Amino acid sequence: YLRLLEAGIEKGLITNCHVIYRPHPWRGGLGDGEEDFYSIKWKHITMDPFMEEYYQKEVKCDEGHVFMVDYAISNKLLTLVDAVISPLSTMLIESLIKGKPVLAFFPERHHDVIFSVGQVHFADFLAIPDVNVCLREEDFYPACQKLLAQTDDEALAEKLKQHADYFVDMDAPHYGHRLKLLVDRVTHSHLTL
Repeated sequence: YLRLLEAGIEKGLITNCHVIYRPHPWRGGLGDGEEDFYSIKWKHITMDPFMEEYYQKEVKCDEGHVFMVDYAISNKLLTLVDAVISPLSTMLIESLIKGKPVLAFFPERHHDVIFSVGQVHFADFLAIPDVNVCLREEDFYPACQKLLAQTDDEALAEKLKQHADYFVDMDAPHYGHRLKLLVDRVTHSHLTL
């Protein structure tokens, strides 16, 4: 899909755009037929510098290491970008928290697996009317154009933040505290049985 973006920008179908590619931190090695990012002469796409070392190690060794991302870096990156395109990733929800327009792009037929919005674990997210969803490659450029047109819409940014409240309660106790409360409840009920 990076090639689609590169070609769309090169042809002027996507304007005023430079892409920062952030590989998934659990991606592993190259897939069948996948080229190394650095073997391609990109004009409009740059690798997130904080992911370069991880990507290069996985491409060389394919050890399947899980890279623990520094979320301070993720936060800064999401603050700096105008929009996010991703297949099904938590980065899409994190983008809503920041009020950034998103495009969930995953063609229905991908690597011989057929997806539909109702079958995936992201169904609630994809059903949000303000979330852009693209299921076919032939719809990709119009979806990107719509996404870019949304980047200066402050009212949309506020609506996206409100949608994020469904998934994340920013005022709730931290995860570690909630986990401790759950463990305390489970161990207490176990002791009283």
